[in-house]
Amino acid sequence: MSRPKDRDAVASPKKAGDVPAGALEGPEEMSPEEEEILRWLKETKFRKVAFGGVSETDVWKKISELNDRYDAAFRAQRAHYEALLGLHEGQDGLGRPHG
Repeated sequence: MSRPKDRDAVASPKKAGDVPAGALEGPEEMSPEEEEILRWLKETKFRKVAFGGVSETDVWKKISELNDRYDAAFRAQRAHYEALLGLHEGQDGLGRPHG
């Protein structure tokens, strides 16, 4: 039995019905917070040390910064969805009834 040369060939469906609609489309548009995280990741550099590659302290600092950015993005997304839910339930974006 021959092995496929491409890993994607193993995961690809044999017929269109095997994949939920929209699953093969590109990702949704990114929020400004997600774009900022992506930009930060691309620009992040780690402090090098003479022995062992990079500074462990610097790595932990960068992980903490990344966590803070994801936390801010999560809070922004949560506020957005709570406002949408409020509108759907007959409230304005601040939780007050439409009037």
